[in-house]
Amino acid sequence: MSFSTVIRVIIARWKIWLSILVATLLVVATISVLLPKKYTSSAEVMIDVRVPDSLSAGTIVPGMLSPSYISTQIDVITSERVTTKVVQQLGLAKSQELQEKWKSKTGSIGSFETWIADALRRDLVATPSRESNVISISYTATDPQFAASVANAFVKAYLDTSLEFRVDPAKRASEIFDAQLKEARTNLISAKARLSTFQNESGITANDERI
Repeated sequence: MSFSTVIRVIIARWKIWLSILVATLLVVATISVLLPKKYTSSAEVMIDVRVPDSLSAGTIVPGMLSPSYISTQIDVITSERVTTKVVQQLGLAKSQELQEKWKSKTGSIGSFETWIADALRRDLVATPSRESNVISISYTATDPQFAASVANAFVKAYLDTSLEFRVDPAKRASEIFDAQLKEARTNLISAKARLSTFQNESGITANDERI
């Protein structure tokens, strides 16, 4: 079939093509009217790629700028640990409306906070920047204020979690050292008590040359 023949066919059936186009536009318009409007709010967070070691503070490790490292940070942002913090920050577990939805959909089986966290993650998008260590966190909801609150809460929860990852090892080491110091002090007190008992039993005084 030649190109001119195709053109003649289209011209001959222009009413059919026009009706299809109009019907499609009507369907799209109807769906747009019936479906609730959704709003997307975004917040940005800069990934700290400096070495936390005090001896090399301010030093940037090239490997921490790699796509795999940025992907790991995105996994942290969308993790249950971070999302649970968001639920707690916004007080969503106190919502009676959410509790009713959870009961109707799950039959009160499982964790309510985990159910909310899973629901939040479904409308969350974390996108890395192509040329920097900035990640854009976007959340979509029917309420623009709620969308903005969730996006900002994810940023704060991620920063808090990152700080915990850096501080927890030092905190655990400090707890171990404190336990060892406490044990050493106990041993010292016990040793001093044994020494005092020995001195008393041997008749040795503090100013005795035999000390």
